[in-house]
Parts: sequence; C-alpha cells; structure tokens
Amino acid sequence: MIKRITLILLSFFCIINAQIALPTFQGVHKPHSSSSGSTVDGFSGQTGPVFDGWTQCEGYLDQSGGDDIPQAWGDDCTDDSYTKIKLCCGQDTDTYRYIDVNKNVFADGLSGYPERGLILVSEDQSGSSFTVSNVIYASGNHPHNSVSWWGGGSGCSESATNITINNSCQMEASNCFGQNIGNGTARYLWVYVQ
Repeated sequence: MIKRITLILLSFFCIINAQIALPTFQGVHKPHSSSSGSTVDGFSGQTGPVFDGWTQCEGYLDQSGGDDIPQAWGDDCTDDSYTKIKLCCGQDTDTYRYIDVNKNVFADGLSGYPERGLILVSEDQSGSSFTVSNVIYASGNHPHNSVSWWGGGSGCSESATNITINNSCQMEASNCFGQNIGNGTARYLWVYVQ
C-alpha cells in the first residue's frame, strides 16, 4: 500500500514538474501602444492619438478666428519614403474620426480633380466605420498647398461626413468628418504617414 501511494505521489509530482518546466510556446505578443507615438524628425505640432505603425507628421489646433492651419499644412509629410496618409480630426485624443489614404498625396499629388478610390478606411476612435465618398479634391491637385476636400466635396457643413481644409468656412478644418463639433468650436487636425 505504501509503495502504491509513493508511486502515485511520485507520478503526480513528475507531471506537475513537467508542466511547470515546459514553456507555453504561445508566440511573441505585441505590446500595447504607449502614451507617446512616433513623430517625424523636427515635429513641433499638436500631438495626436497613437496609431501603431504610423508616424505623425502634422498636428494643428484649429480655433475660431485664427489662422491656425497654414496653406502649406502637409509639408512635413512629403517624404517619398512614405506611401500612405492617415488624416484625423477631432475634439481631443479620445474623440475623433479618421481616414486612411492609400497614397501619399502630399508627396505625389492627385492624378485628377477628384482622384477616386484612395480611401481605404473611415473609422472613429472606437473602430466603428462611418461612410464617406471615396474621393479627394484639391486645388491644383496638391492637398497641402491650398483648399482640399477629403471624403466628399461638401463645404462648410459640420454634419457632412467629409473634411475640408482651408476652405472659406469659419473653421479651417471644417466638417471634421461629420462629428457635429459646431462652428466656432476648436478641433484638432492630425496627419500621419506610413
């Protein structure tokens, strides 16, 4: 009987030891985003939300009555090693909407007025999709040199689900992808490259 109990306990401890000693082989886990993200060299703008795999190249706080977004607002995003753009607009880093563009239109310009089929994703801070027209318009076909419309051609309508930059609207980042922030209410414009 003692031999049997000893054998059972010995087997039990061997199994426990083997389970403790064996690795789990569950693969490498990607760490969560940190509170600070990657920015281009010399970045001095308003820091936006962190998006894994994206580098922030511009950041503006647009306030009523000011000239907060310059005509050449995307110049820090023109490096031709970047091939995609993320354009993000919101009240703060917790409330925003963005689109992903499958071309660095700051470096390459647009091939037409409008250029169609470039918008890959349109989502909010929670990952919920919203609908945009898959078009980008720009005066002179360079969005960062003058007036541009992203996700549709509507101007100066806070309920429109596009964004227009440097139009003749009250806000330089007008519409903010239909978040109804309100004319005269400050909002951020952040730009990222990949």
